[in-house]
Amino acid sequence: MKLLSLMVLLKLKQNQVQGLQEKPTYTYYSNAGIYLMKREVLASIHKILFAMRQI
Repeated sequence: MKLLSLMVLLKLKQNQVQGLQEKPTYTYYSNAGIYLMKREVLASIHKILFAMRQI
């Protein structure tokens, strides 16, 4: 069984296909840091968020 790739980028101009690019690749950067907090800080954040939802 051959699998069909659905990763195709269509280039359109006035609703007409001008071309396509198969399997485009994109590079995105993200911050995946680790944050350490005391339990009291987390409890304070929870209280603030809960209070903001009440407004």
